[in-house]
Amino acid sequence: MGQKALARDERELLPRYAEGDRSAFEELVHRFRAPVYGYIIRCGVPPSAADDLFQEVFFSVHRAATSYRSTQPLKPWLFTITANAVRSHFRKRSVWSRVFTPAQMHEPQALEPGLQVAREGAELAGFLDGHIRELPLKQREVVVLCCVEQLSLEEASAALAMPLESVKTNLKRGRATLQKALARRELRGQREAR
Repeated sequence: MGQKALARDERELLPRYAEGDRSAFEELVHRFRAPVYGYIIRCGVPPSAADDLFQEVFFSVHRAATSYRSTQPLKPWLFTITANAVRSHFRKRSVWSRVFTPAQMHEPQALEPGLQVAREGAELAGFLDGHIRELPLKQREVVVLCCVEQLSLEEASAALAMPLESVKTNLKRGRATLQKALARRELRGQREAR
């Protein structure tokens, strides 16, 4: 199935669900589980909160199913909900950090993924994910949507309710920061190899 046909098929999932087809929502969750969860984690949400936030996103999608129009692309619409949920999470966290001590807010360490991947690829992916999490939130959101989730600049702009020029600027700055980090890593690797 081609990309256009797949996108057209995706656009029909929520209208089908709104008309009572429960399997359409299951298919929607199945198709977008990895991209939504990946966005949540890459934006810096701790693993201990990621599952709850993931469920919150799809509960919001469930509630908004009747407002979705199949004339618009589904993926940017879905990532608008996801980005808003992540932003809300960080706003709440900011309030909590003023109320609770760091010891009361302790998060368990992230678990290593169980997938078997090449060692070097896993190290590089971990390195990049770590540096993506360190980017300012606006850069992080744009980098994840455009570089990881492959949304167009226009789709990212719509999903984040951010002007197109701001998306371009944040993407350029985020990529430049990541390129500098990769260059430092490579230089360090060359020194260690000597």
